[in-house]
Amino acid sequence: MKISKTLAFIIFIILFSTAQGDAGWVLYDNFNSGSSFNPVKWNVDDSSAVISIENGKAKFVHQPGHPDDSSRLEIVQDPETIKGIKTTVRVTSCSGDVRTQLIGFFGKRQADYIVASSEIRSESENIASAVWIVGPPPNYVYKADLFGGHFKHPADIINEDYTMSMQLSAIDAIFRVDGMGKTVYDFPAKLSATDEFPKGIGTRSNNGDGPCTVYFDDVYIYRGLTSPGINILLLDE
Repeated sequence: MKISKTLAFIIFIILFSTAQGDAGWVLYDNFNSGSSFNPVKWNVDDSSAVISIENGKAKFVHQPGHPDDSSRLEIVQDPETIKGIKTTVRVTSCSGDVRTQLIGFFGKRQADYIVASSEIRSESENIASAVWIVGPPPNYVYKADLFGGHFKHPADIINEDYTMSMQLSAIDAIFRVDGMGKTVYDFPAKLSATDEFPKGIGTRSNNGDGPCTVYFDDVYIYRGLTSPGINILLLDE
């Protein structure tokens, strides 16, 4: 059977777009391998939260009394090649300004570092995306915000599952929440490569509030698109 070039092209675009939707995402950890975190995959920073595995999910219980402090699971395997993080998050209880985060360093502007995060903000009942500038090590002092975006506001935060992702590059940052769409920030000038690579998931409180209990499930990472393997033969009518 022959198909027209136009029809074949339309089929190609539909299949290619569908394949591209999740292309490049690879499961990094589903937390089903045991009761402790695999040190080959994660560096555990539990300075302000009790972090454990419960029923195949990473559980954070953020503790009060830790202002301006974060606790994280930082990705160990080749973080310098990671361009995106995706996971499903559920906040089961929370008090105060505790934020649930996907976060990462992904570029530089002169001597300063560019950081991005996708956050569930319990106090303000919204899901937000942000890009900002911090100074060089060892203190990484906050300097300025570059971008702030919001999804549904207010959102039902407690006991709801949200699949969140962020994809980062030298030219833009793309944030998505399933069922809520996406926000995009385009840099006015291309970033230079970073020499700091922390990327991961976790919790943070600016005011030292808490407690807050959060679960992360099925962490995916994105290292770049691969070919979808679609080959459409264009035939004349």
